[in-house]
Amino acid sequence: MKSFIKKEKITIIICLFLIGILCFINIKAGIDPDYYWHIKAGRFMLEHGVILKSDVFSWVSDITNAYWMSHEWLFEVLIASLANIFPKYHVLIYTFFLFGILLFVLFFMNKDKWLKNVLFTLIWFTISIAFFMPFVLPRPQLFDFIFLAFCFYLLYDLKEKENSKKIYFMPIISLVWANIHGGSSNIPYILILIFIIAGLFNFNCSHLESKRLSRKQLKKYFIVFILCILVIIINPHGIKMLSYPYVNMADSFMLETITEWAPTNFNKSYHILFYIYFSINLLVILTSKKKLEFTDLCILGFTLFLGFKSVRFWIFFCIASFSIICNYIPNYKIKKNDENYILLLVILLITLSLSSYNKTFKNIEKKELSTKIISYLKDVKPKRLYNYYDYGGYLIYNNIEVFIDGRADLYSKYNYEDAYRLSKLSGNFQKIIDKYNFDYYLVNKNSGLSNYLKLSNNYDLVMSDKKVSIYKTKE
Repeated sequence: MKSFIKKEKITIIICLFLIGILCFINIKAGIDPDYYWHIKAGRFMLEHGVILKSDVFSWVSDITNAYWMSHEWLFEVLIASLANIFPKYHVLIYTFFLFGILLFVLFFMNKDKWLKNVLFTLIWFTISIAFFMPFVLPRPQLFDFIFLAFCFYLLYDLKEKENSKKIYFMPIISLVWANIHGGSSNIPYILILIFIIAGLFNFNCSHLESKRLSRKQLKKYFIVFILCILVIIINPHGIKMLSYPYVNMADSFMLETITEWAPTNFNKSYHILFYIYFSINLLVILTSKKKLEFTDLCILGFTLFLGFKSVRFWIFFCIASFSIICNYIPNYKIKKNDENYILLLVILLITLSLSSYNKTFKNIEKKELSTKIISYLKDVKPKRLYNYYDYGGYLIYNNIEVFIDGRADLYSKYNYEDAYRLSKLSGNFQKIIDKYNFDYYLVNKNSGLSNYLKLSNNYDLVMSDKKVSIYKTKE
């Protein structure tokens, strides 16, 4: 049995474990409502040979002529190209391979450190990947996670080895990031700045220590910091991309009303998961015999701040902890009986993956609205359709012009607040109705707005299914 616990064998076990988790999670990946307008935008750009900078999917844009910061244009072109090659399986392929790359980076970039304690690694990856599950969707954010993991690897590599030149790959990552998902493209240079500031200190205090960076290291960090800022402007929108992430995060109304943008709140039950995950990290660090590096503290503090600022950044903290926590785990040699538990866990995970395949794979391309509803709207061709926020993407996918969709940053300039208040029947909603002069309404069947339209003499119910109703304004 001794040969079984050689490093090479352990590596294989870890890989099998990750593959099992990978299959189990990604086969269950569903379609986020934003996916539909992403793929439609990508197809439009491929067909017309242009990069969209104005909205072509909403009838409201004909009035406002608003500028669209299509900061995810490259992702949209990529996902549309993938859909053209694999019409039925592109969602599965995208989520499976990108999440697989993420797991590969998180583990193999610090493989030697993780292999110091295989049992801890198994438990840690199980907890962390379960935490990833809500974020594994066919969205550009999957690229963010991979870019972020690479950034941490490159930054820490230079911190540990002053002669390392790998850090010069960061501007390339920053350039691609600005075009794949420009809304988070400021992260690389912010991380570099944190490393520079933390690296200026040299102290040893209780459980915390800091080692000053050498001049060579600081010089490399500073050069890459400047380059990462400069390359961001190499995108279809130019210098506007530098301020775009901050403008988005400064929109208090969107932060308050969009679920995935909302700040972490202890009063919301599912938000407790973030506190639990943070507590596990804290427990590992506090019980470690190794002193906490000041740079690690700053990185964890920064990503923790982002997590409290918005739930969409929870996974940033999770990815940061992967690059840090492996430095604080104790050494542990596998015992004879541990082998059986590890193999059993791997077999169980792979079995679960295979058993769930047929059941979940059929639901990958779940429709948001019924064929009956879509067909009716295509037949009547509404000119000023009112629709709920979450249905906009699927309507765009079916060539129906919308009032609003998942591009909240675009609509925040003119009608996002109106759309939200009308959906909730808050404030002077009748004034909003008069403002836009809707000819048709697509609403949730049992919503307050649906009941209002039903009781009013100004609207006729013309179509309904189990989920939604369509009302027409009387002439």
